[in-house]
Amino acid sequence: MRHNKTLIILLILLFYGCKQEKNIPYYQIGNETKAWVYYETGSFWIYQDTILYQTDSIAVDSSLLEKKYHGQISSHDATYYYDSLKMTYNENYYSLNTDHMISGSSLTRQYADGSVYPFFSLENNELGKEVYFNNGDGVRIGSTTFLNHYVEYTLLGYKFQNVFEVRVLDFIHQRAIYYLIAINVGIIKQRVEDQINTQTWNLIRWHVTQ
Repeated sequence: MRHNKTLIILLILLFYGCKQEKNIPYYQIGNETKAWVYYETGSFWIYQDTILYQTDSIAVDSSLLEKKYHGQISSHDATYYYDSLKMTYNENYYSLNTDHMISGSSLTRQYADGSVYPFFSLENNELGKEVYFNNGDGVRIGSTTFLNHYVEYTLLGYKFQNVFEVRVLDFIHQRAIYYLIAINVGIIKQRVEDQINTQTWNLIRWHVTQ
């Protein structure tokens, strides 16, 4: 009889635990967002500038998308699961070091000087909104704005489908960076404008896996 009671208690605890597990929210990075920003290790892009015809490249050194758990720290906090995406790249012409996105937030970029800027977000209906970014002291250091959407965009004879134009304002270095981003491809064109110069890089070769 005692063994039966113990078994019943264990089954109740197991059922209760499973029920609680199912009730915990899980905030995911959507499939559409991943189609724009997520690339597996080994993906690469080769660019050429329009003035000196120099080539440069970027490659994904590591890519990790994982489900994480956030426990309740205080009575005002919540328990939930969430997606975390982190990609690291080789250093390239615009000194990109890492990309990081947590479900419901913007993809951010960290530059060689330590500055971090918002870059891309399709979560929470933020498409088309201007996203600002502040440093640790609350000082506004940059912003990202979606400018245009192209159903088809031709670049160097190649037709890309579903392309967004994004402008990143860098308040620290007083420059504007314009990106053309194609779904399932990545950045196909970048134009950097400061107070003196304008530099444009076009995608000429690529290999991506997602």
